[in-house]
Amino acid sequence: MFSDASGPWGARIMPVRARARGMRARRTRTRSTPLLAARFGLATVFAVAGLMFAFSGPVGAAVTTPLVSSATSDSGGSTVANGTVLKVTFNKAPVLAASYSLTLTDGSHLATLSSTAGTLSGAVSGSVISFTVHGATSLTLSVLEILSATGVSDGSGNSWNLVASGQVEKATSCTTIAGYTRVFRGSNCQVTRPVPPDVYDVIPLPTADLPGPPNDNAPEVITNCQAGSTDTAYDINSGAALGTNPCGHNPNEAAIGNSNSNTLDYIPTPKLASYEEAGVIETIPGSDYVSATAVPPQLSAITVSGNKATFSYFQPVVCQATSSDRPTISQFTYATPYTNLSRSGLVYASAIACPPSGGATSITVTWPATIPVSSGLRFKYEGYGQGHFIVGAPGSTFAGAREASESAYVGPGAAPSPTITSFTPSSTTLASSSGGTMNAAFATTNALTCTVAATCAVCAPPDQIRVSLVERHPIAFVREGQQIGLVDANGVLL
Repeated sequence: MFSDASGPWGARIMPVRARARGMRARRTRTRSTPLLAARFGLATVFAVAGLMFAFSGPVGAAVTTPLVSSATSDSGGSTVANGTVLKVTFNKAPVLAASYSLTLTDGSHLATLSSTAGTLSGAVSGSVISFTVHGATSLTLSVLEILSATGVSDGSGNSWNLVASGQVEKATSCTTIAGYTRVFRGSNCQVTRPVPPDVYDVIPLPTADLPGPPNDNAPEVITNCQAGSTDTAYDINSGAALGTNPCGHNPNEAAIGNSNSNTLDYIPTPKLASYEEAGVIETIPGSDYVSATAVPPQLSAITVSGNKATFSYFQPVVCQATSSDRPTISQFTYATPYTNLSRSGLVYASAIACPPSGGATSITVTWPATIPVSSGLRFKYEGYGQGHFIVGAPGSTFAGAREASESAYVGPGAAPSPTITSFTPSSTTLASSSGGTMNAAFATTNALTCTVAATCAVCAPPDQIRVSLVERHPIAFVREGQQIGLVDANGVLL
């Protein structure tokens, strides 16, 4: 895994060597739904010597209103038994497919009920689906959490978003948000043991203090966590998983001056885009529950005019201090180009116009001179400390919750899109089941970081796969007949 955004060349050519030794059959349980993926771990198995690449890019994500469950009720009783009716109210009219299912947990037991198996039937009435259970289960009707669902969508085909349905407000402790739930006989905050983490940073673009590998995971989402837990970041609007990480399983952040501990999580999110609203859930061993979804106030857009930048938010926000507070102003910087990771390249704001006391969905920040937006910028809001944060406005969904420190891209037209421009060979199979060596080479453009992994579907002990990377930087031109090529410092023609 490597990160190099400072070089002057648009393409980097890296020979890749993947070595695999030993084969054995390995069986995995696959889960198709987001919350189950978090509960049981994101485990995808590929053929031997398969290579996976993930690139960070500053492209924003289109935001759609997700289908969320806003209220639940049941027909009574102490257990989920034959004839139990579970009613779910949605924020808009749901559509029930020909086949559908629910996976439920009471923390100790887990059960999947489906129309295919004959254990579940459903009926839609307006914005409500009434699910009827057929047959006995081991589930109790006490803080019964919906872990996954299939066959439920809105009129546009967007699936029931359980990630968004589980969101809570985390200004001080867990506070439920009206109109969001994925729990029967309780609330999102009443899910016990796994607790929603505090989301500190949402970093789609590596920054001077969070530069990416080898000593950092940017692009990343940074949270606190319970020792021994696992955290998973999601796109709150689509429900798509962005990345997962065991609590404390971090790079050597201390080497670059960052905090690190077994209760801090730097979650790698290689596909996180600027202005993509992120949420995080946590799971712990010994419990089938999934924590509520922690979602801090976040940026939805940045627009630039002259020496002013308008920071827009998904929810209304306020400043904890006043517009004249220097620490509040100092939280806003930009760097150009957006790949510049030098601390000396940071340009600090000179003024800020804080919203009125009731809050607003935008803040205007001023810099000493015209902002060179045509060159492509990386803006960053970095929280200074208590008393100076940007926080959710009073009466808003995330009242009092501090904005996550964030990076974001602003530039002319569409942001550069990370691309694999060449890859050879496109596929390969090892000649022997005892393993061997294969070489591959690929080139990229506009990639700030690159993660390479090789996994196998039929590995036997000792299950060893080694991936080595050699990054080659062109340093000179070379003529070959009528063609001009590039050569690196070792004389290798690129």
